[in-house]
Amino acid sequence: MYRIVGIPNIYWSGNEREFNAIVIDLLGDTLSTLLVNSKHKFSLKTVLMLADQIVKYAQTIAWKNRICSFQKLHSPRHQTNQLLDRIDR
Repeated sequence: MYRIVGIPNIYWSGNEREFNAIVIDLLGDTLSTLLVNSKHKFSLKTVLMLADQIVKYAQTIAWKNRICSFQKLHSPRHQTNQLLDRIDR
């Protein structure tokens, strides 16, 4: 996947015994750790900053997925194109 600041890279995902597992980058403290360090209460400013970041990440991921889908759809090896090539021959 594309490297997006603030979104961890996925290195591996799969099954290990009876567990589903994923290996990703560790980007920093979790929200749980930050909440404990702030005495279990975020300020309004912190909540608004988190909401702004979450919306930006969601928009960036959606935009990247649109680009990937568009590139796959219009690639010469797309299944529809292969099927049309076979019909034309």
